[in-house]
Amino acid sequence: MRLPDGQTCDIDGDDLMGTACRVVAANASAEGGACGNVTNCQPGNVCLAGGFCRKYCDDSADCGQPRGQCLIQITDGTNPIPGIPKTCTSNCDPTNVALGGCPAAQKCGLFVLDVGGVDTNIVDCDTAGTGTQGVACTTNGVADDSKCAKDFTCVTQGANNTCRRSCPVGGVNPCTAGVCTAFSIPFVVGGINYGFCP
Repeated sequence: MRLPDGQTCDIDGDDLMGTACRVVAANASAEGGACGNVTNCQPGNVCLAGGFCRKYCDDSADCGQPRGQCLIQITDGTNPIPGIPKTCTSNCDPTNVALGGCPAAQKCGLFVLDVGGVDTNIVDCDTAGTGTQGVACTTNGVADDSKCAKDFTCVTQGANNTCRRSCPVGGVNPCTAGVCTAFSIPFVVGGINYGFCP
């Protein structure tokens, strides 16, 4: 069936039971772009919590490389929505978010996602704070990455949580002092081992 001009197929927002046609705004965003509502994403993308467009996928080859992975399951809050495919994690670069993949106001963070009971490393868009090298990033006694600025991540060392510049271990070194330090459990995405500046 041919869709009406200016519309695409997306989640049925009325009952979260399958798909329905929706309008595509004239200035709709591509994958990684900001969205305020469902109409703000281009066809093949969906506006989810976090305020950016995610691309629908069947496997990781459909996602931006080298970091995008077809892993994000869309649910009704508990269960997967029938007939709705997964979406891609971001292909953003946690060492240089200016290269794209996230809305302008967000950062590219390091996350561990539970995929069928297996911890899986991903990079994805998240709230950006203002903390740079050495600034504390603790909220209610817990590490809080949202306090760190773009290209920085909240690192726990002993009893301290501080923002540290993200960097590729063994790659081009952006650290102003020392070399890129790997996490005690290596954080590898897309074949790149991400660490932090000491």
